[in-house]
Amino acid sequence: MKKSIFRKGIAMALIASLIACLGGCTKKFDPSTDDAFEGFTNENLPEVSSFYVSKSGSWGDGEAYSFEVEYNKKGEIKKVSGHVKYGTIENDFTKPTEKSFTIPNEDYELLCYLVKVCNVKSWDGFNKSDPDVMDGWSFSCKVSFKDGSSSDSCGYMITPNNFSRLFTGTRAIFQNHAPEPTD
Repeated sequence: MKKSIFRKGIAMALIASLIACLGGCTKKFDPSTDDAFEGFTNENLPEVSSFYVSKSGSWGDGEAYSFEVEYNKKGEIKKVSGHVKYGTIENDFTKPTEKSFTIPNEDYELLCYLVKVCNVKSWDGFNKSDPDVMDGWSFSCKVSFKDGSSSDSCGYMITPNNFSRLFTGTRAIFQNHAPEPTD
């Protein structure tokens, strides 16, 4: 009798965990709950035409997020195409997972907001590394704007101000469309 009550308790706990997981997995990203988007406004946003940011470790694990804007003949946004790549380690080989998708306008605005508040234009030419670290992580960030200007930065174990905010905010938006694989 005690075993059957115990088994029922375990079964109920597993079902509750599964329901909680499924609820969390299908939950839409809400920028109002993420510190990276504090103070969001869609006023005076930069017109970003292409964007790439990545962070990777020495063992091939890492994440890369990018998007490209397609314009119509009037110069208006026709489509924003996103792409994500996750690298994982499995049996000493890198096994990347990639996915492409269309980014909705509201998420494009959030990404442009991050570029603005993180002052990514000021990162242009940033290229610093920590020579005392032999086995760490690196980053790369390339942003092009509709006006023809751009910003290109990279580093090893050292990042420009607000890189964390840009990266975690970008990850939150992209994982809404292309969740990171769990295994």
